[in-house]
Amino acid sequence: MIGKILRKAAKSAFRTIFCRHGVYVMRMGPLKGLAFRFHELEDISPDFILGKWERSHFEFIDSLRNTGVIPKENAIICDIGANVGVYSAWFDRLYQGRCIVFAFEPSTTVRDWLSETIALNKCVSIRVVPFAVAEKKGNVTFYPGGHHSTGSMHQPGTNAASVTVDAIDLDSFFFDDSSHPVPHFMKIDIEGAGTHALLGMRRLVREAEPVILMDSHSVKEDAAIGSLLKENGWSAFRLDTEKWVEDHGATAPVENGVWGTMLLCSASKKTGVQASVDRKFEKTPFMAATEKVIPAFERPIPRNQRPSSNGAGSDTGAFFPP
Repeated sequence: MIGKILRKAAKSAFRTIFCRHGVYVMRMGPLKGLAFRFHELEDISPDFILGKWERSHFEFIDSLRNTGVIPKENAIICDIGANVGVYSAWFDRLYQGRCIVFAFEPSTTVRDWLSETIALNKCVSIRVVPFAVAEKKGNVTFYPGGHHSTGSMHQPGTNAASVTVDAIDLDSFFFDDSSHPVPHFMKIDIEGAGTHALLGMRRLVREAEPVILMDSHSVKEDAAIGSLLKENGWSAFRLDTEKWVEDHGATAPVENGVWGTMLLCSASKKTGVQASVDRKFEKTPFMAATEKVIPAFERPIPRNQRPSSNGAGSDTGAFFPP
């Protein structure tokens, strides 16, 4: 009870300091030095600003890189459900632009915000892909949701607003176009629509064996992930509990079943993933650098250099690193 009160008070306090539509540089944590615009009031999150948001995920990915599970240079990354580009921008910075990030985002509005994140951070490796990821090419119904992070191909309610967007399957995207090298690592967070996406990437899973960080949002998505694991002899490590998933045929709420945020890997990469788990809490030079807080006196972005907020809100308080 006290924790909830304190969290609510912290949110209120942060929303008096940070303004909606303002552009801010993160001063600590894995995203330190990256600039983002807070498009919605809900974006002004103490966890995000203080560097706690999904910190263990970023640490794990960096450990995968340092143990060689994914390449240390010239990696091919697939960010499915890129949203405003938090992970995509982080990968660009991690690899200092020496990688390719395919950022899939079907929403026109959110895609504009993704492009702004790319511009703010001068990212050079990100290729924006304006498609939903499904089991086959075509048009699909997309539900934008009440917040930019909740858009999905799954209908959230009987009266939910919807739009029609272009979709593509990953097997076609990567194997029908020689300019699209297959990924070493994939992040999939698409609000339950993995039930569609996984069906369209069977060849990619079988032949390329990418390491996949996937956030499951429903029992149906749990089951779809379990089917992928069983069909290919893959394993899943759950980040929520820091344990390997034992029962690939079970879903939430079974303790040892498939649910939550998991790292999926082929049998040939399981040993490397375990080594990454063992080393996750060792500070790599990259992650150690995020421990130092950026001082609060960077120069503001000149008004004539700030990306437009389309007339909504204020850009005062926006900062950019010198």
